[in-house]
Amino acid sequence: MSRYPRLPDRLKQQLQRIEPSSSLKIQYFPCLVTTQSGETIDRVYVQEETSYLRVWGVYPDEDAGKSSVRIEDVVLLAESPCRLPARFASELYRAGETGMGGHEFVVEFLDGTSEFYTGGNAVDFIDYPPGKSPKDVAAVHNTRQGSALRRPQYFWCLHS
Repeated sequence: MSRYPRLPDRLKQQLQRIEPSSSLKIQYFPCLVTTQSGETIDRVYVQEETSYLRVWGVYPDEDAGKSSVRIEDVVLLAESPCRLPARFASELYRAGETGMGGHEFVVEFLDGTSEFYTGGNAVDFIDYPPGKSPKDVAAVHNTRQGSALRRPQYFWCLHS
């Protein structure tokens, strides 16, 4: 029996407009959500419950390291402006962890600059340098290098 409600049709249609990133076991949907109260929350993974559990093993509310948003509170979904482009996030997922329980990677930008990031196993969200956005990403490299920027907090929003 599911612990979460079904994704309403209106949200399902909105989610279908978001290009997912893919690991070997799951597709991730990095979103910007608007709640019933009018609050906008960025860096939210809107995920189907069964596939989430298969990969992560524990519900977000049972893991002190995770934060969540209730799908019942969401009225609008859009692609997150803070996400890595899907093809680059997917490349990092396919490359696998660089250390136990996490990824360290370099994001190379079109102007030749780069930033080094570190964090857990979800790689889609980064803090972009001032003046840069997803359209400026040229490549990613799954590697350890120097001192890294921590990736920002993100949320999970599960549905059945």
